[in-house]
Amino acid sequence: MNIKGLRWWVIGLIALVTVINYIDRQALPVLWPDMAEELYPERTADERKEIYALISIFFILSYAFGQAIFGKIFDKL
Repeated sequence: MNIKGLRWWVIGLIALVTVINYIDRQALPVLWPDMAEELYPERTADERKEIYALISIFFILSYAFGQAIFGKIFDKL
């Protein structure tokens, strides 16, 4: 089965995923200052920064882990 313009569909989807990925990465730093005060009103500013650091670390580690695993899966497919 041939799909007309399949190459351009794939390129367009990759571009869309890239844009969504960058928006996702930038959403938390923009929203965190306002959101942290509502979620943790009893914490100091330094404690809220530590919480943000932990969230960022877990995100980066899970992203790297996912890339390593799914890279191998996609290579086999």
